[in-house]
Amino acid sequence: MEQQLEHEKPKHAGGRPVGSKNIKRPLKEKDQKVLEGVCAGKPVRRAMLDAGYSVGYATTQSSAKLRKILPRITEIMDKVNVTDTKLIQKLAEGLDSTKVISANIIAPSKDGMKDADSMTKDFIDVPDFATRHKYLETGLKLRGHLREKLDVNVNVDLADRIAQARRALYAKEREIEINPREAVG
Repeated sequence: MEQQLEHEKPKHAGGRPVGSKNIKRPLKEKDQKVLEGVCAGKPVRRAMLDAGYSVGYATTQSSAKLRKILPRITEIMDKVNVTDTKLIQKLAEGLDSTKVISANIIAPSKDGMKDADSMTKDFIDVPDFATRHKYLETGLKLRGHLREKLDVNVNVDLADRIAQARRALYAKEREIEINPREAVG
């Protein structure tokens, strides 16, 4: 019987098999800086700007960059034992967070207050809505239901508006010269 030869898969110049995209490669210097910025708590766009990317590129490519570095972030989280289960538990705890405040409790004629005056100072737990909001925002971002806000500069200079109006007027005049019947009708 003849021995069957296994077909070797074609390889790239570097020796990596064709079609093997999930090979772990070192990040480029800028991408490493973006990863460090994101791990430090910065939004991806801000981390990209700090790493040296242009404003336009950082604005349009932040989602793609996040997809590129996300496996590394997951790797780092696994190394420091931050599992998905832990994240969910902490998120649930944060959504129920409270804070302690001091309060003046006033009861008319000592109703229900055995050893206290009609007015006493005490500490009570109340919902901490600011902290709950932060946890909710984080949870929504993790689920992909909330995106970073984009900084859009809508300041239009007066000269730009005048130039735009002139171009529109010139285009309209040219249209009338080319098609006089359609412009009148």
